[in-house]
Amino acid sequence: MKKLISQGKRRFQIRKDSDYLADLLELGISEEEAWRYILVGLNINMLVVDPKPFYSKTVNALVFKRVLWLILN
Repeated sequence: MKKLISQGKRRFQIRKDSDYLADLLELGISEEEAWRYILVGLNINMLVVDPKPFYSKTVNALVFKRVLWLILN
């Protein structure tokens, strides 16, 4: 995946339930910054199964989520 992203073969899947551009704006990052984070910040341990996929049944998609753990003393 990272090789394809580096080659510019990338796109965010448009979903019926969410506008990815609005989501990126809310996070305060651009599309290019998001792709950069994907290249350097994600790893295989963050891969999850999307329980309600809205993308086309003919398109394969990977879903990653970053989990933050709160440590209480």
